[in-house]
Amino acid sequence: MALATWNEPTPTDASAGMIPESMQTKPAETSPANFPIGETSLTYTATDGSGNTGTCIITIIVIDIGDPIVTEYPDDTTIDTDSGQPIALYNWTAPVATDNSGTLVIVFYEINGVIISSPSYEFPIGPTVVTVNVSDPSGNSVADMFTVTVQDMEDPNITCPTNSSNYYSSISADIWVVHTDNGESFATVTWDLPSVSDNSGNTTFSEPSYSSGNMFNVGVNYTIVYNVSDPSGNENTCSFTIVVEDHEDPDITCPMPLTVSTANDANSGTATWVIDATDNVEVASLEEDSNANGSFTPGLNTTTSYSETVEIGQLTVNFTATDSFGNQASCSVLITVLDEQAPDIIGCPMDIIVNTTTGEAFAINVTWMEPTATDNSEETPVPVADYTSGDNMFAIGDTTVQYNISDSAGNFNDSCSFVITVEDNEKPMIVCPANVTMNYIGEAFGLISVSTDYGHPTATVTWDPPVTSDNSNATVTVVSSPFESGDLIPIGTHTITFTATDLSGNNDTCDFYIKVEDVEPPTPNCPSTVAGVTDPGSPNGTVSFNITVVDNVLIAMFATNYTLITPSSIDMVYYDFETTAVFPIGETIVNYTFVDNASPTGNQESCYVMVVIEGMFSLDNNC
Repeated sequence: MALATWNEPTPTDASAGMIPESMQTKPAETSPANFPIGETSLTYTATDGSGNTGTCIITIIVIDIGDPIVTEYPDDTTIDTDSGQPIALYNWTAPVATDNSGTLVIVFYEINGVIISSPSYEFPIGPTVVTVNVSDPSGNSVADMFTVTVQDMEDPNITCPTNSSNYYSSISADIWVVHTDNGESFATVTWDLPSVSDNSGNTTFSEPSYSSGNMFNVGVNYTIVYNVSDPSGNENTCSFTIVVEDHEDPDITCPMPLTVSTANDANSGTATWVIDATDNVEVASLEEDSNANGSFTPGLNTTTSYSETVEIGQLTVNFTATDSFGNQASCSVLITVLDEQAPDIIGCPMDIIVNTTTGEAFAINVTWMEPTATDNSEETPVPVADYTSGDNMFAIGDTTVQYNISDSAGNFNDSCSFVITVEDNEKPMIVCPANVTMNYIGEAFGLISVSTDYGHPTATVTWDPPVTSDNSNATVTVVSSPFESGDLIPIGTHTITFTATDLSGNNDTCDFYIKVEDVEPPTPNCPSTVAGVTDPGSPNGTVSFNITVVDNVLIAMFATNYTLITPSSIDMVYYDFETTAVFPIGETIVNYTFVDNASPTGNQESCYVMVVIEGMFSLDNNC
């Protein structure tokens, strides 16, 4: 506050002069009076009788020129960094200060050019000067300084890797096993650098005795130690141990499947082969599960020769190669022993000749001594044929009985065969025909009578073929003699012999009896009427006329009821003759009867001629 004095204004009016107090308005303050720092306005007003108002304002300005008074500043201090941080958060007590203005002073701090108002700050590692500024609202100020020293007492953090290249397994978090490089007795091991951190943000590594990318020999344990420090000299270490082991299996090579043949007359064959085994360290042993003969020598690269005698069939020999670290690899040899020797057939039968079974076209149950067999496989194969002794059927002719034999390996022997010849020595059966089909007359006592063909001295005779059968069931050839069906057979009794012959040449006969009879009469042709006149000086008349007669056989005789006819006889099949005779006046019937020489009795036929003779009278001139 400040005490101020002033002269109050006196209001006047042009028309009324002085304005009475009652027409004035004044501030509460009267001179002298205390005023606060800053500006304070005092307003005076006056109003005349006409209502006009005048105003006067007095401004009181109080200026603060006194500095704040600080009774206590913060002291210098040393603190540790916050855990895991490169800073320390420090809260200090604000300075104690008063000011004549009676108002709160303004305090701010300047740290490394940064102005803050709160008494709290994150200080970096090391000393930091804090400038304290205290000012009042009028800008009066005082300043002082204190130092905050942050010390880093925290060790760096370091975490070693937990695996690496060639990693195989872990024994513990900081001990692990790596495997050797492929084909090598060492391991080239690389790993990530340890993970490090520090609250300061700055670290320094020390080089370990072994570096990432080094080669590490098998069978040795290596411990790698890393050391890290920060700028404040704080240190920390980590370590891990690498155990180099051989986990690479040996490389073993077996040959392709082997195929051998049995030795002659033996049931086994001998196979030979080579096993190659290599390892990056050493092949310590080579074992097999059979009885193969071989001599193994340990080493990096081994080649071992083996042989074994194996029976017919297949045998798998398994080989296991083991290195000095117990790693194993296996392979197999497949040995196939082929039996390529055919079995032997013993006691092959000789050829056999037999007759057909009576009434049959074959021979039944022919017997023979069946062969046996031996084989190098020690099997007892049985020869096999299409026919079995004592239970069979063989057709007429030659049949080859083939014995074949195979062993289990498929070897085949067909060297045994013999011929069974079935001969047909049985006659065929024949039954002569029972009738004929043309010109049949009748039958008596086995003799069949037939008639001659019309107009012919022979008979065309046909008959059913004879009935034949044969045990062979084959076609039987039938021949007839002296005539065959359909032949022209002359008049008379004939024996026809049928001969049946089978395919084997066996034959039998039967007789067939035919009698050819002529039952056809002659055919005469007489003129119906012959006219004549009496001979001169005679009561009779001589006439001639032609008669024809036809027959299938000779005409043996003819007869007439009239004498004195020429010719008196004929002996011809066909005859055309002129007959001459003397007939009395009037009508004379002449009967001609012709008889042929048919067997057994002649056939006859007649014809008639009427001869008419007329008298011829001549008158004598002496009458």
